[in-house]
Amino acid sequence: MDFNKVRELLKGLITDSTPTEEVEKIGKISGEIDNLEKEEQDFLKSHEDLRKKYIEVIKDTSFKGAPKEEDNPQPKTLEECFKEQIEKRKD
Repeated sequence: MDFNKVRELLKGLITDSTPTEEVEKIGKISGEIDNLEKEEQDFLKSHEDLRKKYIEVIKDTSFKGAPKEEDNPQPKTLEECFKEQIEKRKD
């Protein structure tokens, strides 16, 4: 979000004829915008830190070599699944 544009718009609300109460309210709003900007920066920094950690984890656990055959079993047919279930029930 472009907080500078919002600040400029708020400054445009203040004229010589603007009552003091309204100027104070606009000042409070400007302070809230400063807080929002800081929160956004903190959020973006934490997001970037998490992204870097994620990349490091991916690098550390990257795929190395072909999978072992036992790690990649072939899917069973429906008949094989039925046979296994029948054998389990017999036990």
